[in-house]
Amino acid sequence: MRNLNEPRTVCTASSCVEYVDVKGIKECKYKSHCHTNCGTGKEKHFKIANIVGHKNLRKCSAFNSDGMCKRCNCSWQVHMKITYETFIVEKEVHNVEKHLELINQENSIEIVQQYVNSFGVYIDELRQEQ
Repeated sequence: MRNLNEPRTVCTASSCVEYVDVKGIKECKYKSHCHTNCGTGKEKHFKIANIVGHKNLRKCSAFNSDGMCKRCNCSWQVHMKITYETFIVEKEVHNVEKHLELINQENSIEIVQQYVNSFGVYIDELRQEQ
């Protein structure tokens, strides 16, 4: 998560959000960023952040005269301003135990292969002696 320099108007309607599983917790990802930099430089806009359907949102330029969003076509009543954004960071995590297990398996396979090869040579030598 990171804080935004300016509030952003997002839609919270089910068609405009996606829930992402993060370690067993459902995190809401807003797909519709309907007005970035909404209320640029005005401290009062930060005060209505994270409130769905706040009456002052109706005045936002993201909405037409009927109160419908120009971007996602949802009502202003399902929108809110946010002051942060979340994002997923994928990291490769090494499981040391699993890694060692794989190395041991690889080593075991090599050892077995060496035995098979040596038995093959031994069998060839016995056949030549006959």
